[in-house]
Amino acid sequence: MLLNHEKYQSSFDEAMTCAVECKYCARSCIGHIV
Repeated sequence: MLLNHEKYQSSFDEAMTCAVECKYCARSCIGHIV
């Protein structure tokens, strides 16, 4: 369960990084990760 949480958190951090780097494509990036 902890591994799953860490994996999810990593994806979330990645999505947030993408949102910061490229706000106009944040939705696309988040959709790709999730």
